[in-house]
Amino acid sequence: MKLINTWIKLGLFVGTWVVIIWLLQNTWEKPNTMLKEAKRSSQSLQDTSYFFLGSSRIQCGVNPDIIKKKLGQDKVYNLAVGGATFLNSCIIAQHLIQTKGRKTIFIELANIHKKFPEHIFLICQAFGINLPKALHQLVKGFDLKRQVEIQTHYLEQAAFFTASVKNTVQSLVNYKNSQQPIGFQAYTQNNCLSVESFISINEVSNPLASQPYTHEHKLLIDYLTLLAKQYHTRIIFLLPINFVDSTRKQQILEVYHHLPSHQKVVYTADFIQQMQQARFLKDAQHLNQWGAQKYTELLCPLIKPYF
Repeated sequence: MKLINTWIKLGLFVGTWVVIIWLLQNTWEKPNTMLKEAKRSSQSLQDTSYFFLGSSRIQCGVNPDIIKKKLGQDKVYNLAVGGATFLNSCIIAQHLIQTKGRKTIFIELANIHKKFPEHIFLICQAFGINLPKALHQLVKGFDLKRQVEIQTHYLEQAAFFTASVKNTVQSLVNYKNSQQPIGFQAYTQNNCLSVESFISINEVSNPLASQPYTHEHKLLIDYLTLLAKQYHTRIIFLLPINFVDSTRKQQILEVYHHLPSHQKVVYTADFIQQMQQARFLKDAQHLNQWGAQKYTELLCPLIKPYF
């Protein structure tokens, strides 16, 4: 009798995990399909592919379907990840640059810190990126203490990600109404009634006096620029239009103003004026679906020269 009960329990345990795996496969079907298509496009010599990398601000701001329609291209991919830092985006960009296909990569200018969002690991798995090797290549010019800090933190997060069932639980809890973790997300909320978080035309047009170019940003941008030239790939940098942290905003503006005009998207006064509407905001830092529509439509003529 005890043996029968043991087998019943084992069968229930195995059956539960079979159901969990099946649900996960269905829950992740859409992002997995998008990532597989993006991977194929990055390796194609037939057409030029276009990639947008960044954090949740790019997720909520760049609608690839509008770009496809407006600019007549069907290989446009938003690979943004919530919580991504500039270093995270550079890891993906480094890999994309070195694939054999023709491509243009738009990278959000963001701050650099040691955090690795869980879904960066998923993108690396999908694209076959050797993350420790890619990370080492990018940070090897950093201060030694900083290198150790970043790589140690990576190892801790990688171990946690491998062992954790948090993704499983989250996917099941949000199975029916989950937002996709990678790529464009459309929100209907409007939880911000102020336009204070939007950048101003004065901030975009007038560099701050005697501000240094942060060393780590310069190392990463110079490295990607040289790599892109070697592989005949174009990289263009995008300035976020919303900030909630003034210190981080000043740092990113410093980087933006040190970039040559041909390597960044330059917002016009009309662009900024049209975007500065509270009804476009999901919250102070993110656009809702109407903000994303407006932003992407206004962005199209600015990025058209790169298409």
